[in-house]
Amino acid sequence: MMEWWDYIGLVASGLSLVTLFLTTRLWFRNQNEKARLDKKVQIRLQSPTKKLELPAELRRKETTRQEVLGRIGMIPMKTAGKRFEIQYTNTQEFFIRLNEVIDGQDDDLIIIICTDKELEQFNLANFQHLIKPL
Repeated sequence: MMEWWDYIGLVASGLSLVTLFLTTRLWFRNQNEKARLDKKVQIRLQSPTKKLELPAELRRKETTRQEVLGRIGMIPMKTAGKRFEIQYTNTQEFFIRLNEVIDGQDDDLIIIICTDKELEQFNLANFQHLIKPL
């Protein structure tokens, strides 16, 4: 016949196994999330006639509106001291797409739609190898 401390040992063993299972599951979820956040996100400026893939990719965990606009702002302008203007970056569609990429599993491309005139404001002499026709 079992004594009362034997029952306590069985309950403690059961709780230990449940704790081990839950901790292991949490660890795997954490590793998957870490891998997801380390995936690279590409930024593309796209007009009706051509597209420009920005050379510096972001990690998903670094992807914010400020980082995206900062990367675009690093492209030299034809007019020195002028800030770029792309209307799409002020639309709700841009913010929705940005959030989809940040929250998503497989989306790794942010397409910033612009006109040919908006693309022409940049001095793309050093980026010719990154410009592709559509």
